[in-house]
Amino acid sequence: MREILKGTALLVSTLALGSSFLRAEDSIRLQENFPEGYQYHVSCQVNIGRQLVGARGKREATSKQLPIKGGSVIDYDERILTANKTGQEKTLRIYRKVDFQRTVGDRPQEATIRPEVRRMVVLRLNQVEVPFSPDGPLLWGELAWFGPTVHSSAGRLAAGRLGARPGDRCRQPTPRSKN
Repeated sequence: MREILKGTALLVSTLALGSSFLRAEDSIRLQENFPEGYQYHVSCQVNIGRQLVGARGKREATSKQLPIKGGSVIDYDERILTANKTGQEKTLRIYRKVDFQRTVGDRPQEATIRPEVRRMVVLRLNQVEVPFSPDGPLLWGELAWFGPTVHSSAGRLAAGRLGARPGDRCRQPTPRSKN
């Protein structure tokens, strides 16, 4: 028993003494820079297959299940045109392939970016991207590829390009139902 205690004490003292000589490594910051002129290629393919389970109603014995299946393919080249330290960037993006297909229940859904506007300039500030195509106007469905935060920014950008002035009002289009 005494030998075990001596061995344990020796081990603890060795570790304590040795740790005072050990120095922690300097921290490393991982950061990817995108200077002006930098070019890269993005390619992503996703396939999904799930079941959505809805809440069970008062009169229903089981909850409804809704199958979802589909996939998307995005393939583009991008070049940084301008960049600065405040997080503002202007890039040129050329989409090679953009396809989105899914079926929710028995309803198919598809989306893409039209070939005539697949060349885009993307203005980026921090995490917000605002695209426009020098080849023609983008449709709302094409703007949706850039996420929900883009719509108000794109509206302000489009208003500036179309000659709108501060204080001008525009009517929001009313969505039409397909019946």
